[in-house]
Order: sequence, then C-alpha cells, then structure tokens
Amino acid sequence: MAAAADDMPLLEMLQVLSRTPVTEPQLRAVVAVTCGRWCAARGEDNEALRLLAHALELVPDLRPAMRLLYRIYLRRGDVRSAVRYLDQEIRATRHPREAAALYRERGKLVETHFGDRNAALQCYQAALKATPRDLAVLRSVETISLHQGDIFKLIANLEQQVEVLHDPPAVAGILRDLALLEARRGGDLPLASDMLGTALEEAQDHLLIAEDLHRVAALAGDVEMQLRALEAEADNLHEGHKAGPLAAMSQLLGANRERAASLQLLEAAARAQPESVTLWRNLEELSMRTANYDTAVAACLGQLRALGDEDRLTQAELFYRVGKLAMIRLDRVNEGLAAMRRALRLDPLHIPALEDAGRYLIANESWAQLLELLKTQATAAETAGLSAEERSQSLVRAGQVLEESLQELEGARAVYEDAIAACPTFRPASDRLERVLHQVGRLDALREHYHAELGRTKDTERKVFLLSILSQLAVREKDAGPATKYLVALLKEVPEHLTSIQLLARLLGRAGRSKELLQVTEQEIKLTLSAARRAKLLHRAAELALELGERERAYEYLRNALLAIDDHQPSINLLDRLLREDEDDDQLLDLLRRRLEHAEDRERRVALHLEISGILASKLGDHEGALAEIDTLLETWPGHLPALHRGERLAVDQRRWMLLCKFLEQHVAAAKSSRTQALLLYRLAQIRSSELGENGAAMADLRRALDHWPELSVARALLLDLCVYTRSIDELREAALDGLVCERSPTERRTIALLLAEFTHDPALSVVYLEAASVGAPGDAGGQLRLARAARAAGQ
Repeated sequence: MAAAADDMPLLEMLQVLSRTPVTEPQLRAVVAVTCGRWCAARGEDNEALRLLAHALELVPDLRPAMRLLYRIYLRRGDVRSAVRYLDQEIRATRHPREAAALYRERGKLVETHFGDRNAALQCYQAALKATPRDLAVLRSVETISLHQGDIFKLIANLEQQVEVLHDPPAVAGILRDLALLEARRGGDLPLASDMLGTALEEAQDHLLIAEDLHRVAALAGDVEMQLRALEAEADNLHEGHKAGPLAAMSQLLGANRERAASLQLLEAAARAQPESVTLWRNLEELSMRTANYDTAVAACLGQLRALGDEDRLTQAELFYRVGKLAMIRLDRVNEGLAAMRRALRLDPLHIPALEDAGRYLIANESWAQLLELLKTQATAAETAGLSAEERSQSLVRAGQVLEESLQELEGARAVYEDAIAACPTFRPASDRLERVLHQVGRLDALREHYHAELGRTKDTERKVFLLSILSQLAVREKDAGPATKYLVALLKEVPEHLTSIQLLARLLGRAGRSKELLQVTEQEIKLTLSAARRAKLLHRAAELALELGERERAYEYLRNALLAIDDHQPSINLLDRLLREDEDDDQLLDLLRRRLEHAEDRERRVALHLEISGILASKLGDHEGALAEIDTLLETWPGHLPALHRGERLAVDQRRWMLLCKFLEQHVAAAKSSRTQALLLYRLAQIRSSELGENGAAMADLRRALDHWPELSVARALLLDLCVYTRSIDELREAALDGLVCERSPTERRTIALLLAEFTHDPALSVVYLEAASVGAPGDAGGQLRLARAARAAGQ
C-alpha cells in the first residue's frame, strides 16, 4: 500500500496546487482533495486534513472532501469530528436516496459509538422521509424499536417492511412476527390468525408458522384457521409423525359436530401410528358415538395388535367388545361368539362375556338352553373355584330366566331360595325372592321371609329396614297392634328413625291415644331440623296438650313454635285464642305486635295498629302508648280516617293539644269535602287560639276555612274576634268586607257593618257603613244616633 502511494505523483500535484491561482477556487479545491486523498493513502493524516480543510474553505459544499474527512476522523477514532463532517455532507446532498443512506450511516454511528438510540432513531426517521421504502433503514428502525420495547412502533415498522418486501419467505417471516406481537400483547387474535394464515400462504412448507397459526387460532376460537394450520403441519411432517396433527384435526372437527370427517382423520392418525393404543381407543369411542361399528371393531383389533400378549385381562376385555359388536351391532354371530369364547379363555371370570352370550340366546328365545347353561355354571361353580356369592349369583341368573322369560314364578321362587341357602348374605337373591313373593301375592310367605332375614341379619340398618317393612305390612292389613309393636322395636334399635316415629304417630292418632301421641310428637320434635316442620309439630303438641287439659304446657309449645318460625300462623292463631280466653292483655299485646311485624296486607296492619292502641288505652290505661301507636299508623297511612278519629279522641282526653293539631291537619289533608275541611280548620283554629295561644296560626286556619266555605259564619265571627283581639285592623277590614258579601243573615251583615264603622277612620266611609247598618234595623235609635254623629263629623 505504501509502495503504491509512493508511485503517486504527489509532488507534482502539490506543485499544481501551488501554481493554481486563488481566483479559480473550484479547480484549486479539486486538486487539494486529490492531494489529500494521496496523503491519506500514505498515512499522512495531518497533511491530508489540512489539504481537505483548505478545499472546503474554497468550496464549502465539496462532498468528496467531506467524505474523506469523515473517513479519516472515523479511522482515527474521533467520532464527534466524523459526525460533524457527516452532517455537513448530509446538508450538501441533494439526492434523496443519497441523503437517506447518509442518515442511516449517521444513525449507525451514533447508535454504535454513543449508544444514543433516540438520536439514531431520529436519523433513521429522517432517512425514511427521504426514501420511505428503504429496507435497510426499516431494519435499523426495527432493531431500535425492539431494544426500546416500543411495540406499536415495532408493529408499524414491520407493516412498512411488508409493503416493501417481495420475497415470499421474507414476507412470511415479517407477517409471523406481526402476528405473534399482536397475539402476545393481548391484541386482536382474529387479526393475528389472519396474518399467520397469509404467512402460511407465502411459505407453505414453514412448519413453525403452521404451529404458531394453530396456537393463535385456538386462542381466537377460529376453527377454520386451526384446521388449516393442522393440515399444513401434517403436510410438512413425515409419514410416521403425522398422527399428532391428524388427531388434533379429528378432535377439532368432533367438537364442531363434524363427526364423519373427524372419524376419517382419527382413523388415518391411528394407521399412521399403529403402535399407539390411545389413538386406537379414541377411534373406538368415536366410532361408537357415530355408530360406525365396523370401524369400532377395527379399532379394537388395532388395540390388540398394539398391546401384544402382555395383559391378558385387557385382551379379554377387547375380545369381549369385539364379540359384542359383531353379535349385537353387525349381526355377525359366528364371529361374535368366537370372540366371546376367546375372551372367556383369557379370563374365565369375565361375567359380561357370559351375560352377553346368554343375551344372544335370549334374543333367539333359546330359554331352555340358557337355563341349562346357567344351571350348569351354578353346578360347576364350586369345582371351578367360585365363591359362595358367585354361586348364588349364578342361581339368581337362572331364577331371572324363570321369572322374566318363562314366567314360572314358583320355579323362580325355589331357585331364589336355593340361592339364599348357598349364600344368605347375597343381597340380590333376597331382593329377587322378595319381588317374586310380591308378584304372587304371598304376603304370609313374604312376612315369613322378612322374619327369617330379621333373625339372621346382624346389620343394624337392615334390621331397621325389615322392622319398618313389617310394620308397613301390618298397617296395610289394618292390624295396628303388631304394627305398633314393630315400630316400638325399631325405635329401640334406632331412636332417631324419623319415618317410623311419624308412622307411629299416625297410628296413635287414629287410635285416639293422645298421651302417647304427645310423647311421640315430642320425640319427633327433638329430631326435626326443619324449622317449618318443627313449628308444625309444636303446634300439634299444643293442641294435644289442650286436649289433655295442660294449658301451661300448650303455652310453652306455642312459644317454642314461634321461636322456630316467628310468623307461624296456626300457632299465632291458637295462641291468640288462648290469650283472649285468659284475658292476658300484656301477652296478647306482645303477640299482636309480632303479628304486626309479619303482616303484609294493608288492611290487616291497620286493624292490628288500631287493636293495639285500643288495648293500650282501654285495658292497660297506657294512653301515651296508644297515642304513639296511632301516630305510627298515621305516619304510614296519613289519611286513615278511623285512626285519625281515634287519635283525636285520645289527644283530647290527654289534653295533648299539639298532637291534636297534628291529627287535625292530617284530617284536613285527608278530607275530600271542602265543607268538612272548613269545619276541621275551624276546630283547629279554636284549639290554637284557646288552648295554645297561637292566634296568628288560628287566624291563618280560619282564612283557609273561609276559602273552603265562605258562608261559615262561626269561622268568620271567630276570625273577626281574633282580629279585634290582636288589633289586626287591615285583616279585620278585609274579613269584614268579605263578610258583607258572603253573609246571608241581615243581622250578621249589620254587625259586620257596625264593626267596620267602628274601626274606620274615614268619617265618610263610616257614614256609608252606618247607613247600611240602619237599613237593616230602622228602629234602632242608637244606630240612628251614631249615624247622625258620623254624618255631622263628615260634614253631611
């Protein structure tokens, strides 16, 4: 490199530079740049920097000089100076693509040497403004967005790259990244699924995209996309590895009720991986659900091939299923019986195989053969090593054939008795014998059977059951004595047997044995958890106690019933009757308050309030309490007239004038007749003026009364008296003038006119009023004299 530099005609160019006049700056600058390039190549950086700086002084926009300065400073490690000259080159660049390349170069430089990703991002964005489709710049922006964790900018950048790229694999990769970002940040899963679907179209052999599409589509619930992804995944796998996607497609189609396609895919999956017992088992289950019994048989055989000769019991079960399908579903009897025999050879105690073989004989109505088969099995049971219970079970099967198929109930009874003798503890034999005895109506034999079982059983629960059944049989025959005896014995074994207690109570009730019935009822009460049932029993106990004359005990039962359910109406009604009979007003009052708490009907609540107030006032002498009860009632129903009347009477008796005024105001609001309202307001005004001294309020009430009934003379008279008393001259004059218009009585009008004349300061008006008064009573000398005096005063 140095030798090559020595060959350069550097000295000649320096001489040319010295001879070039300053008046030709461009030529001089070009020569200086050439000299600077050769100096830089020789390693003489300082001289090169001087020459290049001189060139820029001559031509400030000379880009080759800027480029050489940038490279020299970058080589020397002076990054800031390199960036400064790179910025000058950017400013001097006119072509957008070149400017974009320079911006990208500056961004890389800032990002690499200063670690300032924000500044680098600004450079890249400036480059994108110049060339929006520059893939290299877009990749740089992608890197910074990824480092900064700015998901939205990263997504926008990837979308721009998708628009720029034309290579299908690259587009598929970008779309996959976009889809995963959309899915992982909790975004639009259907959109992510669509993008992965598009990516899969671009790169159909890309297994990762297919797997990602399957996961995202599953999250989005997009069945079509899941199937598409699984199909692509299966296409890209080798033959031996396709079972997984095929099975998943089958499961997906099955969940969406596409069972035929699901079955085909699952069968293909099982055949692709024949050693998988699980796939064959799933295929069998799906075939059974879709009634494809041929496929189910093939699936069972596939399981047998996959299992080998290791598990004999499982093989027996599979052969049993093959035989059952062949015999019952496919009508291939010979094949089915052969499979059943194979199952029994593998597992001689395989009862379902024996039962289904017998069922086939039943279907063909070969009863004698079936019975002989079962008897032979029972006979050979002991030599075959079967237990007593298994021998009894064989006899029970034979008895079932006699009972249900041949209708030989007596023969079945004998076989069942033999089964019980073989194994007394075998419950089905006893149950079958019980059923046959019921069918033939042998109640005596049935009772003997129960007695025999009762004698040999050690199980307390079974003993209780037998005693209960025996008691029910006795009740059925209307034999109360033995039934009672059985129930008493049962309760000795299990004192808390509630059903028997109830049955015993019914028997005692029919017999009229109240005392014993009360004892049984008390026992049932102790065992009863239900509050409603407990209250009902306590009420019944109270009735029984009354029958026995135990009144206090009845009270106790009723109180306990109300503790169980505080609104138990039968108990409340009975307690109410007893309290009224005993005239226990205090307790009756408490009961009425309890009834009031639970009463929902409006009329009933009102009646209870009134009754409570009546008891408080008349029987207990608690007038304050009675008034409080009426006040409570009126707060709920302010317009209830009977309550208002009673409250007014009580308030008058107690001289509770303020409360009386409150009741009267409510009465006024509730009254519908205007005259009634006027009379009530008049009464209210009387009380306010005479008892409370509230003359102003009384006058207001009187004005309201006259508004409702202008002809009410007593109200107007009281209003005029109050106006005179309070010296309310203006109100007096207004009321008097209204009275002159509304009053019908001449005497009243004359009195009002005299009153107006008395309180009128204008002599002329006084003459008018007195003249009107004298017309009504021309013989009144005093009135005439007052008229003359007034006329003289008025100059008339």
